Amino acid sequence: MEEKNIEFILNINNIKNIPLNKYAKDFTFVVNGQKYETSRFIADLLSPKIANLHFIDESIQEYHLNTEQQGDFEHFINLVGFEKNCYSETEINFFVELFIELGNNEYINLNPQFFEPITIDNVISRIQNKLRLSLKFTNSSIDFRFIQNEISFISKHFYEIINQEDETRKENLISLGIEILEMILQNDNLKLYDEDSLFNFILRIVGKNEEFSISKCIHIFEYVKFEYLSQESIKTFISIFDLEYLNESIWLSICQRLLLTPNLKLLQGNNINSVNDNDNDQNTNRYIIKSFQIPFQ
Repeated sequence: MEEKNIEFILNINNIKNIPLNKYAKDFTFVVNGQKYETSRFIADLLSPKIANLHFIDESIQEYHLNTEQQGDFEHFINLVGFEKNCYSETEINFFVELFIELGNNEYINLNPQFFEPITIDNVISRIQNKLRLSLKFTNSSIDFRFIQNEISFISKHFYEIINQEDETRKENLISLGIEILEMILQNDNLKLYDEDSLFNFILRIVGKNEEFSISKCIHIFEYVKFEYLSQESIKTFISIFDLEYLNESIWLSICQRLLLTPNLKLLQGNNINSVNDNDNDQNTNRYIIKSFQIPFQ
């Protein structure tokens, strides 16, 4: 009997049980000329920039920085306790400046424009603004972890966004770029009305402009389940697809389509859940049932 692999990850909350204040104070922050001693471990937690410096030179024991905003740096060090606290607006501004200087993207979460709940109306602009802030204050590659909440939200509401009549919203979604669009399509929360709607959205991306030319973005067809496409969509795909674009993921999805038992009703896309009984749970998670309002007379 084949042994099953079980996915597991240690709960990050366990870090709260570590007595960080007991670690040797072997690192010094010099902030506006004043010294603050802490451990190297805490320094690396607070600053990706310092952590990277330690990869290059483990002997570094001191870091200097000057700020325009004033505040108590001890309060900043105590953030590694991972406990919720209330801070004055002045102190928040101090933290923001420190996070930026130390190369920590947490400063984005302290920006007032991101305090409002995520909605369909603001989710795309939130991503755009977060990326803009990140590019403004960091020279390194973008860490996409700080937009994961927005990515997950778009995935959950993807069926609404791509099926609405608001063309501007669709264009703004496409403008986020292939890398972010792939993150959305890869997300486990992705919801669709049907596979054709995703296929048509990808066609729109491919035909948009040179940035999204077929050769550069054809691989995003990997996220289409071809076994659930209608005949019309299959015909369209055949008409635009060239063998040179074929990769393993697309081929495997096409194979699922080829393995279908011939059934006209099924191939017309009227019953996506009949393809394979083993896929019922997965389909339930992926697809949203359309609802229609019938006017009462």
